[in-house]
Amino acid sequence: MIRDALLKRGEKVSYTQNLKGIPMHSKILTINDKDFYIAYKFKKPSLTINWFQGITPEEISLMFDRNLYTRLKVIGRTYTERFAIRHSDFNLFVSEQMLEHYKNKYGYSGKEHVIMPCFNSSLQEDVFYSSRYENPSFVYAGNLDVWQCFEKTITIFKNLKKFLPDATLSIFTFEVDKAKRILAQNGVEAEVSNKSVIELNIELRKHKYGFIVRDDIAVNHVATPTKMANYVGAGLIPVFSNSLKAFNQNLKSEYLISFSNEQECVEKILEMEKKNINIEQIRGDYELMFSKYWNEKSYIEKLLSTLP
Repeated sequence: MIRDALLKRGEKVSYTQNLKGIPMHSKILTINDKDFYIAYKFKKPSLTINWFQGITPEEISLMFDRNLYTRLKVIGRTYTERFAIRHSDFNLFVSEQMLEHYKNKYGYSGKEHVIMPCFNSSLQEDVFYSSRYENPSFVYAGNLDVWQCFEKTITIFKNLKKFLPDATLSIFTFEVDKAKRILAQNGVEAEVSNKSVIELNIELRKHKYGFIVRDDIAVNHVATPTKMANYVGAGLIPVFSNSLKAFNQNLKSEYLISFSNEQECVEKILEMEKKNINIEQIRGDYELMFSKYWNEKSYIEKLLSTLP
């Protein structure tokens, strides 16, 4: 979308992973604070744009053990993040919550910016049909990083099985062996496989629910995982933590399950299982989400009207 907006404006766009091919005083768009800092210092760009997709220092604290090395990395990335937020001519944020985070943390003034959630999919055709919603089939798609809360997802499903013995779980991940090991440790049966993007889209259309479980921490408060658009675009009913605040704020439908704890999650799924899914209503609700929240054309127009 950003590329399309820039091209429509008559800009010449090229991609690079290093500084060598970038002429001095170019217009530069970066997708993380460290690259912004390096480009700003060494290429003296005439215009800078940074796309903030996550709050990096807090993410590092989650990814690595708490030791001196991690602390130094956090300090370093806090410096480059502050530098980027203050020196960029234009900023892209993934949520209102991210904007507020930077206002509170760095005293960011809220200068020229656009808020645009992360998404890379559209609403698929022919995904709304009664038979797919008849049985409690669940999906987990993604890696097993600590913030993805895979083990909590397994615990929720295990508790669900006590009430829904026919419930099934399919796991699509690159980390097949690790997933199987965690399932065995928890005494849970599930299908585990690694699928290409095309294959995954086909598989998602066969299930009823999709899990997005997250902890109640800052990293998730500001996040807009692409997984949500993928699930909704495939006609799945998302089961997601309300710590994903942007989704609670922007997505409205009775065919969404948002929860604050594992017990509430189980209870809400059991309530959903009592309902007959209204195909026209779920289709209309999901179409509205893509027309209002995940509308590529709308964001391109917004970028065209606001980019410096």
